[in-house]
Amino acid sequence: MIDKVRLMHVEDSPIIAELIRGMFASEKSISVNIEHFVTVREAMDRLAKGNIDVVLTDLQLPDSDGLNTFNRIYAEAPDIPIIIMTGTYEEEGIALTAIKNGAQDYLRKSEANPDTLVRSVRYAIERQYTKNELRRVSAELSVLYKELKDAYADLKTTQERLVQSEKLAGLVRFSEGIAHEIRNPLGIIIGGSEILEKKLDKADKETKESIEMIKRAAVRASEILKTFLVYTVSRNKASERINFGEMMEEMCSSIKKSKIAPNIKIVTDVAKEDMCVNVGIDQIHEAVVSIFNNSAEAMPNGGTITIKAYKGSDSKILSGRSACIIEIDDTGVGIPKENMPKMFEPFFTTSQRKREGAGRGLFVTKNIVESFDGQIVIDSTVGRGTIVKIGLPPCSK
Repeated sequence: MIDKVRLMHVEDSPIIAELIRGMFASEKSISVNIEHFVTVREAMDRLAKGNIDVVLTDLQLPDSDGLNTFNRIYAEAPDIPIIIMTGTYEEEGIALTAIKNGAQDYLRKSEANPDTLVRSVRYAIERQYTKNELRRVSAELSVLYKELKDAYADLKTTQERLVQSEKLAGLVRFSEGIAHEIRNPLGIIIGGSEILEKKLDKADKETKESIEMIKRAAVRASEILKTFLVYTVSRNKASERINFGEMMEEMCSSIKKSKIAPNIKIVTDVAKEDMCVNVGIDQIHEAVVSIFNNSAEAMPNGGTITIKAYKGSDSKILSGRSACIIEIDDTGVGIPKENMPKMFEPFFTTSQRKREGAGRGLFVTKNIVESFDGQIVIDSTVGRGTIVKIGLPPCSK
């Protein structure tokens, strides 16, 4: 039972204000502390200070009239119950609209008495309390829903990684098992073909082409072997606590000194904020350089490569959680939409130039990043360029 109430009465008629005060004073079942105001502006200033349980207001006031009176008070204090007092039957329509918009009750001034006033105040406070609780619970459920949604996304990502790991696990074990058995014969074949090239320098064209074919095939087989071995090694490399900004400053400095086409401009932007990650510097350096080389190759006519490093969040990376992000943007030719799903597949390449190791860069880069619980994403538009982002979880301080 509500027995103490702090009531705001907004009324420009001193006679009615005194009449209402007297009605509440005559009712012994409840103690009502009334604060009287003449204008909406005064009422709003007082509401901003808090400690009001219920508002009883007229609609026609010196600085406001009709529904606008309710709207202004409600906007200032949406969690406080508002009771409308109407002076005419015409105002009842406005009062009903106000109830639809959030008011808790309305009373005709001509029918007001101690019993109806007290009952209306108690009911208004109780209904508003219920409304506020429903709003609070709804907000908590929204937060819980988002947390469950994020948890589901994390679970789905983990499941996808596990599936990928299971697919590659057999391949990794196979590559480890046969690596040493195959590497030595391949080395002998490659070395032998190079010796034959020198010894048979004056041989006929067909013989030279055959020797070159043997050498290329052996080198290709060696590269395939390296691809699987790199994946295995990346999963076993130790990580260490590294200052993310310092690591990236060093990488950017090294990249700027690399030999690239003179018509390619390199821009770097490394945030100065304190950030740290648990990674292997050499492996992350390999991943960044691999992406940088891909960007350079995608700009045969020149352009700009921008390398950024910062702490932030991206809905596509680590389920939107805070991450240390490495972003590599280029103004190259872009990647066709149909090729995007294949970008991380082993041996897939969009490069038009034959080179050693082509087709295993992003495959290896992805595995390096994931070995440190990170994630890599690509966004590309043909004719405009490509953005590659690597997200690494920040280490705790």
